[in-house]
Amino acid sequence: MGYKECLEFAGAKVICMEEFGDYQGSWMAKVEYNGKVSWVLGSFGSCSGCDSFLGEFDFNNHEFNGAEHDETSPVEGCPKCDEVKKRMAGLGMTYLTDLRTQEEIEAYCNKHLEWDSEAQEMLDWVKQNKI
Repeated sequence: MGYKECLEFAGAKVICMEEFGDYQGSWMAKVEYNGKVSWVLGSFGSCSGCDSFLGEFDFNNHEFNGAEHDETSPVEGCPKCDEVKKRMAGLGMTYLTDLRTQEEIEAYCNKHLEWDSEAQEMLDWVKQNKI
């Protein structure tokens, strides 16, 4: 589980999503939310100190109805899994408050071309998946 599921639990349909960078970088997703297709931009890191998702969710094993599992394989009706889904939806919602148009996301990538080695790859991907 990750940012994609957070967006989905918050009510978005993720059309496509891509990460740029190796252990730290950016991610972009084209989503349909409230009847409109838009872009979402976020970043990720390699540890709980520099990644919002990793900092919030630890996915420890727990038991429900005699079966051990963690939230990456949620069990319907499990109170702990349901709570995690709500928290993930909350994180997803923070990204859905900053939706971007095709023009805005392309401008963002163009602005970073001079210094960000990933910006051209991001721009090419955004254009390939144009709204």
